[in-house]
Amino acid sequence: MRINDDLTKPIIVDATKLDWVASPAVGVDRRMLYRVGDE
Repeated sequence: MRINDDLTKPIIVDATKLDWVASPAVGVDRRMLYRVGDE
């Protein structure tokens, strides 16, 4: 998975519009602002 992985390009992310995604850790949810790779 690659999300906003080109750090040479400026971006604006409105985190309030992103869905929460379950983490492999129990009880932890997160919003994917930046991501390279899988779990």
